[in-house]
Amino acid sequence: MRIIPRGSRLVIKPERTMEQRVGNLIIPETVTSLTEKDIRATVLEVGPGVRNPRTGITLAPDVEPGDKIVISKWAGSRMYVDRQEIMLIDVSEILAILGSETGQTV
Repeated sequence: MRIIPRGSRLVIKPERTMEQRVGNLIIPETVTSLTEKDIRATVLEVGPGVRNPRTGITLAPDVEPGDKIVISKWAGSRMYVDRQEIMLIDVSEILAILGSETGQTV
């Protein structure tokens, strides 16, 4: 099923963290997710933007599908579609857009 966001909202897919090893200890994902404050995600769909009431011009979001972003742990609404976790967030909830050192987005 395809979800089309409205206004300045985005459909994103949060990245899953893997188990981490510290020496011979395996730290499961559930422990590390409780201590992390931010979530990395990939943008799946982008809404058309918000219309400026004075000028009538639609201001498009500055992200595109495929961009990697960082959001707060408590941002947006989580849901499951076709057994995959996705989130709906507003553009204002994006903390950063991840890019490489050459200026290209990752």
